[in-house]
Amino acid sequence: MPLTQRATKSSSDLNSEFSSESDSDGSDIELIQVRTALVPAPPDATLQDLRKALEVSQRLLLDLRSKCREAMKRNALLEAAAPKGRNRCNLTANNLAMAAKEDAIRALGRKYSITHCLWINIELFPLSKCTYPDIDLNSKERWITGVSMEDGVRAELFKFIPEEEHEMMSYKNFGSQFGRGVSNTRSEMASDIKSCAGAIFGLNANIFIRGYKRNEDPNCRPLLLSPHGEYTKFAPVLFPRPDKLVPYEMLKTATLMQVLKVSLFGKSSLAPTGMIAAAAVVAIFLLSGDAELTEIGDTTKIPYREYHNFYRQRLMTGGAWAHQVITFFNDALFSGTSSYVPPSAALNDRPSHTWEEDFDRAIEQGPVVDDGPPLLPPQQANNNISVRGGPPLSESEDNFPHRLPPTASHHTLAAPSISAPLVAAHHAPAPSISAPVIIAPRTAAPPVVNMAPSETISTAMDDLNLGRRIARAEAELPAPTEVRPKPKVRRKGKTPAVEGEDVVRRSGRKGK
Repeated sequence: MPLTQRATKSSSDLNSEFSSESDSDGSDIELIQVRTALVPAPPDATLQDLRKALEVSQRLLLDLRSKCREAMKRNALLEAAAPKGRNRCNLTANNLAMAAKEDAIRALGRKYSITHCLWINIELFPLSKCTYPDIDLNSKERWITGVSMEDGVRAELFKFIPEEEHEMMSYKNFGSQFGRGVSNTRSEMASDIKSCAGAIFGLNANIFIRGYKRNEDPNCRPLLLSPHGEYTKFAPVLFPRPDKLVPYEMLKTATLMQVLKVSLFGKSSLAPTGMIAAAAVVAIFLLSGDAELTEIGDTTKIPYREYHNFYRQRLMTGGAWAHQVITFFNDALFSGTSSYVPPSAALNDRPSHTWEEDFDRAIEQGPVVDDGPPLLPPQQANNNISVRGGPPLSESEDNFPHRLPPTASHHTLAAPSISAPLVAAHHAPAPSISAPVIIAPRTAAPPVVNMAPSETISTAMDDLNLGRRIARAEAELPAPTEVRPKPKVRRKGKTPAVEGEDVVRRSGRKGK
């Protein structure tokens, strides 16, 4: 019998076997059918016969694999929904349908956690169409009060969950199952990234072992604390140059891109604001030394959820900075190269208790535009950098960036200038730079996210160019403490009596 006929016959036999609903063990029979299709080719088989046989065999394997996955999923749902103990009974079709519905709800929670927010208040559920709030998700009013933030979450959920599945939100257990999916994904995300955190941050991998006090490590503290030695949402790890923090460069760092590459299950699932905020929070958590990623750190008391909401608010309310951050991540994740060239200017380190407020104000209002030539230190008078599509930028270490690319020039550029020390008059001033034309402010359209084919987490791990990062000097870690053996417990025995003394026995009598 020719090879193709044998393969076709095996395929028909396998299909008839799949269609049968007998209670016998059909898995072995299906495996035999697949092996029959994979019989050795005869010596006179042509190339066309081999290709057809291979096609049939691959189709059989794919069908068998899909049926196996369905059976495993069904079995897992049955085991999870089956009552335990003496009250065990056979599950009905309704029980199985309920278990499948809860599994779908947890899947929605997992997706919401990775694309929108790492936390969810389950007291918001159940939801119905009558509770749908009319609120602009990209408005600043959404973040004013706790009530407005909850309304924003409700509106976000209605837009996130497909319309044909809105009825599930009225299910009484929707909140608990949805919250379980959110919390599980949050824990898995932190655990997956921690496994390669040493390569991402360029630190010793032993630092990220569970129980190590990273918040006291001299290599982690400069990436975690503000210039005043306090925990801050403007952690230096969120900037390209942790030693020089520039407000407009926050979140535009390769570290966060690598965090996203590890945590992404597919590029097409990217929702920029939620995922960038999640990457920022996870980066801070990995350096903090907290045992678990909770709303408030158990050791450092860092308010992770508050930081997460702050990053999302800044990214969702628009502005030139938010547009550049999203473009930065899109270019880096999807095209492989980023078109953003960060200016090497730094915020003036002023000893002030309002450091975070000044930083926040600088991010919100944008960079300072100065029509005159900037004052430069003599050692940097000739060092200019350029941004693609715009004039050269002067490199200044004491002033806020004076120029932006023309793509962001239509936004309002009116931030109070940050004072800088005057330069001696005998130094030659830098050449004059013409300021870009400022057009009347207008509402910027939301940034377009470039979708790309799905990518598995293993592929994302392969994309990490670990050899290109400069290895930092590894701090000498404390040597492991030697475990001393516990002293042997001495057994209570009879104390030898001294000659001439009376011994008090248990009965109370005295004797020698």
